[in-house]
Amino acid sequence: ENEEPIDGWRRAEDTTRKIGAQVAQSTDTLKALLPDLVSAGGGRLHIFGRGLADGCTDKPEMFRILRAAIEQTALEKRNVSVLFGFLSASAESDHVFYSCTLDSLVSDRVLGQWFPIFQTNSTIDQRGVERLHDALDLGIAEIHTFQYLARGRAHESIGDDELAGLLTKILAKKNGVEVVVEILIMRFHGRNKESPNLSDGLVAV
Repeated sequence: ENEEPIDGWRRAEDTTRKIGAQVAQSTDTLKALLPDLVSAGGGRLHIFGRGLADGCTDKPEMFRILRAAIEQTALEKRNVSVLFGFLSASAESDHVFYSCTLDSLVSDRVLGQWFPIFQTNSTIDQRGVERLHDALDLGIAEIHTFQYLARGRAHESIGDDELAGLLTKILAKKNGVEVVVEILIMRFHGRNKESPNLSDGLVAV
C-alpha cells in the first residue's frame, strides 16, 4: 500500500525484460509469440525486445527472425517496437553488430521506412549522420520519421553545421518544413548554457 506508483512500473518493466530474455532461449516459445510480437499493440514491446537481446546468443539470427516475421505481417498491422527494443539493447552490448545492422537498414525494403527511428536508438556519431543523409537521398524512409531526431535529445550529438546540412535536405522534401520546425524547437529549447551560440549555418536554416 505504501509503494510509490513508479516502483510498480519499474517492477513491471524489469519483469517484462526478464521474460524477453527467457523467451529468447526457447525457440518454440518465440515462434509461438512472434505473430503477436510484430503486430499487436502494447506499451512494453520495446522493453520485451531489450530482453530478447539480453537472452539471445546469436544477435544476427534473432534479427533475421524478427525481420522475417515483420515481412510476413500485413503492412497495416506491422509493429516494429520489439525490434526497436532489440536494437536499442544491442547498441549497448554489441555495437559492432548494431552498426553493421543499421548500415543495412538504410536501404532495407521492409524496414527502411523506419530507419531514422532505428538510428536514434543510440548516440548518433559521424557514421550515423552519414546514414541519415543516405536515407534522405534514397527516399525510402518516410519523412515524418525524421522527427525522432527531436525526441529524447537524439540531435544533441550532432554538431550545428552537420545538423544544418541534414535539415536543408529535409526542407527540400514534401512536408519537410514541419519536421524541421519540430527539430529546431527542441534544439533551441535545450541549448547548453555553457555554449549558447548557434553556428551561422544553423541560423541560416
